[in-house]
Amino acid sequence: MNTTSFGPKSLAEMPVEATPMDEVTDVRQMNVSNGHSIGYTLLNKHMIGEVPPIVSIGGFTGDLTTPDRAWEGVQLATLERPVMQLDLPGHGMSSAMTSKQIVDLCISRDATSQAEPMLEAVKKVFEEDPLDYFGYSHGGLMALKMTEIDPIDRVTTVFGLDIPALKKRWTVPLQFGYIIEDGRKGKEKYKSERAAAGHDGFFDEFKSQHNTYETPETEHFIRKNTGGFLLNLVSSINASPAAADSIEQILATKNTNMSFVTGEHSSVSDANVITGIIEGLSEDEADRITQLVLLEDHNITTIHVLPRAVQFAEKAYGYRQ
Repeated sequence: MNTTSFGPKSLAEMPVEATPMDEVTDVRQMNVSNGHSIGYTLLNKHMIGEVPPIVSIGGFTGDLTTPDRAWEGVQLATLERPVMQLDLPGHGMSSAMTSKQIVDLCISRDATSQAEPMLEAVKKVFEEDPLDYFGYSHGGLMALKMTEIDPIDRVTTVFGLDIPALKKRWTVPLQFGYIIEDGRKGKEKYKSERAAAGHDGFFDEFKSQHNTYETPETEHFIRKNTGGFLLNLVSSINASPAAADSIEQILATKNTNMSFVTGEHSSVSDANVITGIIEGLSEDEADRITQLVLLEDHNITTIHVLPRAVQFAEKAYGYRQ
């Protein structure tokens, strides 16, 4: 694994005014094929081509127009590497999911058509350059899928925080909640729950500064076409472990390392699944997967675990002093 040093800094030691706020709030749309557009932002742009980038994909309640995803970006920027943050299809600044993406994800349990436009956006910026992925929650599943379907073997490490689709579970209540709470009502509830989570003073200061920028705020921060997701009510009763399938495909076809952080009592993931995969591998293959089990589970926000997640990712990527 690459052990080049890039001297990351501690975010807690960085004055708010020193953070790359102009870049993290510069959220744009990139048009890709088949009418898709992907919301994205680029940090440490001046370093593109000098050191490998990190591609960060947010969770299912993620949106690049909200302060917590901006905060996540600044966290990753402290690793002194280019950072590309993406909005999932149907989220934030990305275009709504197509009917094919809905059917694939909800009925076929295949995330390929959801990952394809994001991978195309990555290729437009970084072409065939080596890179690492950082994904939490649903974004971790997308990072695995994007690595799997990329025809180029160029992903050094996928880091995933509490990746879903690692165990079979009854997900109807979760999906029903997303359908009801999409749009402004859901966004207001999300903000109130985030505010009540007891985040430290630094995030409050960061959030205040973020809100002074003219970042466009999207109305539908979860899904833009929730009606189609009624399909999920009949298809998600026995969700298959799609992430486990991607892990096995990556081991068989790529040289990518994988590092996972999972809540001990996670509602979406299962450390035992990863352990079972590792136990069935050869010694060389098992060396490519590491995992750390945390006491916390992620909920509507992951801010409380992001600082440590970035530290874990830094170690997993191998870019350390």
